Amino acid sequence: MKNNLLLVLSFALCAVLISAFVIYPTTGYATTAPTDETAPSPDTFHVQTYHQYMPIISNYSEPVPLPTQTPISEPPSTPVPPSTPVPQPPTHQPTNTPIPQPTNTPAPQPTATPYLPPTGNVWYVSRNGNNSNGQGWATAWNELDQINWTQIQSGDTILIDGGQESMTYRTALTIGRNGTEQNPTIIRLASESGRNGQAIFFGGRSTPLPYCGQSSYNYQTEGVLPQAITVENDHWIVIDGTKWSGIVIHGYNASGIRFYSNSSNITVRNVEIYDNGSAQQTGGVWNPDLPGVRLAGPNMTFERVIIRDNGQDAFQSAHGDNRIGDFTLRESWLYNGRVHPENPDIAFNHCRHSDGIQIYSGGQISGVTVEESIIGPGFMQGVILGQTTNSFGQWAQVDNALFRDVIFAKATNNNIMGYPNIYNQNWRFEHVTAHCPNTEFQCIFLHGSGHVIHNSIFAHSNLYLPSGLAGTSNNCQWQTTGYTIGSNQDPRFQQVNNSPFSLDNYALQAGSPCANSGSRLTSVQMLLSRP
Repeated sequence: MKNNLLLVLSFALCAVLISAFVIYPTTGYATTAPTDETAPSPDTFHVQTYHQYMPIISNYSEPVPLPTQTPISEPPSTPVPPSTPVPQPPTHQPTNTPIPQPTNTPAPQPTATPYLPPTGNVWYVSRNGNNSNGQGWATAWNELDQINWTQIQSGDTILIDGGQESMTYRTALTIGRNGTEQNPTIIRLASESGRNGQAIFFGGRSTPLPYCGQSSYNYQTEGVLPQAITVENDHWIVIDGTKWSGIVIHGYNASGIRFYSNSSNITVRNVEIYDNGSAQQTGGVWNPDLPGVRLAGPNMTFERVIIRDNGQDAFQSAHGDNRIGDFTLRESWLYNGRVHPENPDIAFNHCRHSDGIQIYSGGQISGVTVEESIIGPGFMQGVILGQTTNSFGQWAQVDNALFRDVIFAKATNNNIMGYPNIYNQNWRFEHVTAHCPNTEFQCIFLHGSGHVIHNSIFAHSNLYLPSGLAGTSNNCQWQTTGYTIGSNQDPRFQQVNNSPFSLDNYALQAGSPCANSGSRLTSVQMLLSRP
């Protein structure tokens, strides 16, 4: 018996050692915590986790008891090598045949941050100004980095000249004056005729980011700035393009917007952010990297923003103690439209784990609201809100999330995701449409308790909810496997296409058995037609 016991212990020890080296390899990692720009991309922390969990849970059907959470160390793995590249075609944005206006129940308008008229002085920025004092268009500061922040007071407004059609600025905007709740500091596009075109913030890189596995690429770094807007230790700031894409940010070599954790209560609206990020050469090929927005700090709000085709995620949490909380995304579109030249089913940045919103650090986080928005197509995950402890001690659990009138369109891996072994609490889905025709693993992947799904439609792929739901009502699911959230009915969308990059119309046809379910925002066309 003693020999048998020794034999069992020997096998157990071997299993532990094998798992330590096979599941969580330990060689080749940095020994000190990096910064956001030098850290290995979060994609390297996730690739192996997906391949461990997803095949196992693909046939899941019934909820199981909620286990006790045990954080695990999860160092990065090596990304899958790309295939042989071919010459890169021009960057393009997906187009869509005009479609009829949706006919289902109109969505109630979200509660937007109210427009605040100037309460203090008005200052001016224009490339045509003489850069003397910023007190009028003739004397305007002539670049973003020429604003004299010592003159700015809480409640002041800085007007940016957008020209007749556009005006391009080639420096960066670093906020230098706090506002207050009653008197925020406002930076916005001018509204007067001849100056209300488009303010373009250009970082200096004129060559688009490389696609994954590009063999030859000229990485332009000289004279290229890292980010367009930096908010480092500021509060109660409003940055407003005043109309769709009134401010456009592109060509920066890190992120379009960078928040630091000491900032709070920042509102960004009517801004488009694309082609920002870095280029990295590994194994003789080039890949893109870094997100459109580096997110940190509490009470950050983005409204009517379009974020697309950046080096990695649209939104990604800052590294370390980022203090994220009560983040809001409203009336916005996040997507990738630039197709990989070797594979028309994936985006150019697919190897970098490109997600709509990813929060992978910050510890315990409460409050994420997404409403009246479209996430996709072209992402690996629509949202991924959580992370088990990685090799740098970073982890996140996001609780109290609300998704209302949201379309999650065609993520390749998981459309809506918490994280394996992270037990998120109190996620609420109201009038959500999740379309997963090409989603390899899960249309929804969510551990934890207190979650509810109401008036929603989930089409295709698997629904993985191992801990069950606290409540469901008036839901439809179609051609799904896994958990049951409602009736199994064809929703009869107005016009859908299983093509990975098509822009579809999710309005319901007359007589749909799923009437009054799904997002009441039903298409990109519907969103962008709003004044």
